[in-house]
Amino acid sequence: MLQAHLKAIEKLLVAQSQIAKNAGHPNLRGGPREYVEGIEMKVDIYKTKNRPSLDELCFVFVPMGFEIENLPVDVKKTTGNLYFQQQMDLERGERRIGMFSDQTLEEIEKIGYSLQSVKVGVRVNTAAMCA
Repeated sequence: MLQAHLKAIEKLLVAQSQIAKNAGHPNLRGGPREYVEGIEMKVDIYKTKNRPSLDELCFVFVPMGFEIENLPVDVKKTTGNLYFQQQMDLERGERRIGMFSDQTLEEIEKIGYSLQSVKVGVRVNTAAMCA
């Protein structure tokens, strides 16, 4: 649901940027157009089949179009089979749930990929529900 919402907002921003781009007036600068043009890197995100634990998900971020077969052998052994999850536009300083965009971009630029893991947990507090 969150992913669908973010994709809808991205489509809206792209459409709004086309309005500013077509108008070409300098007073329109600083709107959504600047956001769309400020994209640092487009990445492909792959989900790993192997999981370190039941509550942990692992992802591999690579530049868009990167052939996943070209990952180092030790990375492929660690991750197991990879499944394409989504494409994403990353920008420095951007806040994202479960990842640090600056760190991800630096790792991709330095070694060609970034491994990320996210711990997922659920906690039920029945005392608060009864109060």
